[in-house]
Amino acid sequence: MPADKLRSLIDLREAVSPKDLGTVFEIRRRVFVDEQKVPEEHERDATDDRSVHLLAVLDGVPVAAARLFVDAMDARTAWIGRLAVLPESRRTGVATTIIRYFIDWSCRHQMHRIRLHAQEYVRGLYRKLGFEECGGMFLEENILHVEMILRLS
Repeated sequence: MPADKLRSLIDLREAVSPKDLGTVFEIRRRVFVDEQKVPEEHERDATDDRSVHLLAVLDGVPVAAARLFVDAMDARTAWIGRLAVLPESRRTGVATTIIRYFIDWSCRHQMHRIRLHAQEYVRGLYRKLGFEECGGMFLEENILHVEMILRLS
């Protein structure tokens, strides 16, 4: 099925119930800990407590998760992080759908910019959505990243 058709079947919801939050953390564990070998004790952090967590469901099956939080030092900057898509659901448009949701959320909440640390191999996805690189490459959890920004105003 073409990605644009799949995008219309993706159900996004903010994860607030214990069940949905558990599913978010399970997806993240599978992608970051099991697949990318991030130490389990580093995957979750205190930022999770102040984040908007998003769960993506495709055809009734949870397939992706991400979080967004407002910068503690700059109330007009939002950060997207922990975007995790299960391998079987990659290249379906689910990541793009999540990012667009967070862009809309940020506009509704009068954010001036969105920042993120993109894994090097997916920075093209963020570029297509208007993000620009704003720093050099760096290692985070032994994975190559680049900081990116989207200016909203």
